[in-house]
Amino acid sequence: MKIALVVHRFFPEGVGGVETLAAHLARALRERGHDVFLLCATRSLGSEGPIRFLREAYGEIPILRVAGEGERKVAPIRAAYRDDAIGEALTRLWVEERPDLVHVLHGLFLSASVIESVHRARVPLVWTLPDYWPICWKTTLLTWDDRICAGDWAVPVSGCVACLIFESRAYRRLFGENRFWPRLLARGLVRIVRSPMGRRFVPSLWVHAVEALHARPAWFRALVHRADALVAVSPFSFDLFRAAGFPRLRLIEQTIVPPEGGPVMRVPREPVRFGYIGRMNYAKGVDLLVRAFRLADLGQRATLELFGAFEDAAFRDRVLRLANRDPRIRFHGEFPPERLGEVLAHIDVLVIPSRWPETGPLVLLEAFAAGRPVIGARLGQMERVIEPGRNGWLFERADARDLAAVLRRSVERPEDWPRLREGIRPVRPFQEMVREY
Repeated sequence: MKIALVVHRFFPEGVGGVETLAAHLARALRERGHDVFLLCATRSLGSEGPIRFLREAYGEIPILRVAGEGERKVAPIRAAYRDDAIGEALTRLWVEERPDLVHVLHGLFLSASVIESVHRARVPLVWTLPDYWPICWKTTLLTWDDRICAGDWAVPVSGCVACLIFESRAYRRLFGENRFWPRLLARGLVRIVRSPMGRRFVPSLWVHAVEALHARPAWFRALVHRADALVAVSPFSFDLFRAAGFPRLRLIEQTIVPPEGGPVMRVPREPVRFGYIGRMNYAKGVDLLVRAFRLADLGQRATLELFGAFEDAAFRDRVLRLANRDPRIRFHGEFPPERLGEVLAHIDVLVIPSRWPETGPLVLLEAFAAGRPVIGARLGQMERVIEPGRNGWLFERADARDLAAVLRRSVERPEDWPRLREGIRPVRPFQEMVREY
């Protein structure tokens, strides 16, 4: 069978859980005798030129990277979820390549037109849902005022506009991190745009933004019916998408290929090495972790090892200010996927301080496979997987003081470590997940 795996970005331009899953899944399917290739966006997608496909390879896996301008310059908000230029080019590609199946693992940077293109080409489609992209333009359900949203299928468009306003450079330049104004500005903007007279006085970019965000839920509601199968990656996300009315939904719990070296549970001696692995952004809560570590006041009894790349210069500066040149807080930067085992061996405890309800995450399973307990926020799938005192600890979401207390307790109670070593269960075999697909 000829199978196309679609992912938003891929190594080396994108390094994360979905990219790692795509690489392992491609290899596993090829080992089973399937003809597999990957399709992804280039980092330069949205630049000059017509939509085109750059052919290369990642090891034995053929890759088609999508480059070109698309519609981002003329309609940036709409093109983030519906880019007809990309959709038309992909439809032609599917007709030429003639895959027997297209499996979309994520289409964020390609836009959801990738789903429509597969439907037009009449190719069977499996769509895996690793986050909340179909119901949230930010993919995280995290609102501008740090609440967890029900998604754009369930809330007025002004809620999505408020998030867009808060994220805009103009707002940050005028109001910084002030969270008082986005709701008021969004409600006023939506009313004005809906008025034939009022919209004349609004910059066209914001008129387009309001109209695009208003149309987004209907577009995705139609697209979820285009897939032959929708796949939720965890019981938590399955329950959420089922409640939202997603059809033909299946649960296939995601798992990982264990990092090289196997599980090695080190009973830590001081200093205890707390670690973070992943993208460095606000939703992931890196600033929260740095603040909590300093609040814990552990002296030389612990260090904080951070692995990953910052996605935003302003957020990077904020985290560095919080760290305040503390020599115990070490920023190691991004690393190639093949070094994951080495990185996990460098830490004693993984901390996942996310503000948003993670559907997994895969790094949690990678830590368990390496024999590392996990400290995570009490929400999303993490709350269902982490058993406090057995394989890790939980703290209240977005609460730096509670996280600091958990960090302190884990250092001050070395007698807990043997129980944690025994409480980490083996992760589900990757081939078992492949068989379910």
